Amino acid sequence: MAQGKRSALRAILVSAALLAACGTAAAANYRYDIKKGQQTKLGMIQTYNVATCYSGPIPTYKIVQPAHGKISIRKISAPFEKTRCKGKIGHGLEMSYRPDPGFTGRDRGKVTFYYPMHVETSQKRASAHNFVFDVK
Repeated sequence: MAQGKRSALRAILVSAALLAACGTAAAANYRYDIKKGQQTKLGMIQTYNVATCYSGPIPTYKIVQPAHGKISIRKISAPFEKTRCKGKIGHGLEMSYRPDPGFTGRDRGKVTFYYPMHVETSQKRASAHNFVFDVK
């Protein structure tokens, strides 16, 4: 595979309301005010090739579930937002949180995404996202 193609395939960007950085070892921290008993969308993550706007690989992930609720992740197809590929359809993941029935107070969870670093290897880089939910 040509070096230019490899470089383009490795160029993974994130288009998300809550995810500002991709592939960093440092954790990102987010806080949400949540209505009691209500499911809340946390954001979505999509990867794409910056040269072609083709949708990239969907990252794998690990969830550390909150003690008093559940973080859910589902696969989606949606238009890219806030990128040069705006409006083109890409594949990705959408995250949401729902507190347990009757729960109010503070809850915490974590999602770590694993992005492929190279097409030819199984190496991945991790991007951790810590969530604090204030359920009222």
